[in-house]
Amino acid sequence: MGHYPIKCIHCMRTIDPDERCIRVSRSDIIADVGSSDSSSVEVNEVFTLNENISAADARSYGSMKGSYRNGSAFFVSIRELREHGNIEYEEFYDGQLSGEYRDLPGCRSRMSQAIHVRDVGSGSQKLSGTVRTFYCPHCHQKLIGQAGKKPMYLISILGPTSAGKTVFLTILHLMLNGRNYYLPKGYLHFEAVGSTVSEYHEYAQTLNSTGVLPGTTTGRKDPYLLEVNYVSDPDSRRSDKSCVIGLTDMRGEMLGASKNDELMRTNLPQFVEADGFIMMIDPEILEGFYKRMPEDHLNRDYNALSLALTDMRRTINDCITSVIGAIKKPNVIALTKMDLLRRYRDMIGLSLSDCVIAPRFSPVKDTNLYRNYYLPMSRSTRQCVERLSDSFSYYLSTVFERVPYYVSISALGDKVEVSGDKVDNPRNIAPIRIEEPIIHLLMDLNFLPPFNRDLFYQFPEECMKVWKERYAEP
Repeated sequence: MGHYPIKCIHCMRTIDPDERCIRVSRSDIIADVGSSDSSSVEVNEVFTLNENISAADARSYGSMKGSYRNGSAFFVSIRELREHGNIEYEEFYDGQLSGEYRDLPGCRSRMSQAIHVRDVGSGSQKLSGTVRTFYCPHCHQKLIGQAGKKPMYLISILGPTSAGKTVFLTILHLMLNGRNYYLPKGYLHFEAVGSTVSEYHEYAQTLNSTGVLPGTTTGRKDPYLLEVNYVSDPDSRRSDKSCVIGLTDMRGEMLGASKNDELMRTNLPQFVEADGFIMMIDPEILEGFYKRMPEDHLNRDYNALSLALTDMRRTINDCITSVIGAIKKPNVIALTKMDLLRRYRDMIGLSLSDCVIAPRFSPVKDTNLYRNYYLPMSRSTRQCVERLSDSFSYYLSTVFERVPYYVSISALGDKVEVSGDKVDNPRNIAPIRIEEPIIHLLMDLNFLPPFNRDLFYQFPEECMKVWKERYAEP
């Protein structure tokens, strides 16, 4: 019994359950029926520093430290409320944890899922009622309802501008939202949740109806959230494990060396707190590709392409690995625009039999996927990256401590033509392997059984038994 680690999807930090904050507002502290503190104040009123709570009142707010966000809304932690006797009683969440979390000290404590408070506020504006909405103590953004109730895996998607990160997430939304994805044992079910769903749904609708591709991210976004359930026995339909995945689209222009200060301030937490990484590589910025192409084909000059890669290397070195060292978390290197590699294979020196450009090279049911799929796919893609840029391939080995899994993907497939920011016939979009980085990371994170390892195919029943004992939910 206990709770899973609580994570903020906005600043990506892990939070102690008692450090979660409440916001002093009538919309968050819901008065009990018949409570004497009801008034004609609008439901969405938030007590702020320059309106409802004066600076003097705020300073005399008992001896609570509290905190302000943007000089306005007042937030107080559960710990402070408890210490000052403002909590009448608490409703605790005691969930059944999966194996890897049961012995973690931080997960064995009880987590409040609702608190009933008395006289929170200042002067005549004190509120009493029930609070079920909590906020991050660091960034004061709202915590999602699943925080602490499900494992949460935050995955950073990084790469230079034009690598296709936003298009990748848009097509992923089209492919996975509300659907099942079948595995050697059972299936995954995906549901998109959270504030960014409508945004990616709009991107997808625009792409389907007009062929216009979503543009490069220009501001910090909340992660794209997927609620995931794994069912090992389709006949039972009982979920063995559930989680929330947060896919963070790291702004491509942040990898420009001129913005290191901003990168340190806003994106370093993506590396420190992330549970996994997907590095997307645009083959067009690798010198072995663009130097073989006519410059008018690329619509970008060679110097700009070379600078994009140089800036990315320097920025990651200066702002990331110099601070935290080599990244130790599970990672996938995704070589994008596989359709371009296939189209220009003769210039690059790729054979049609090469896994990296073979759209139909995919997992085959009831075979050893490690030997017949994952190993040749990773080896083929890695060799392709080495062929296109041996120095960049070496650089990747210094960024990640673990040996990455390499995979070639295409968000749009090889049946469409792209001109500028538009696809000629969106009906012909046929994504190739874009879900694979997610699936592979879920196996590396032990959310799924190890279908990507040779041991699973040598001893399948034993592997499933051990996985269920160690990692499945009771």
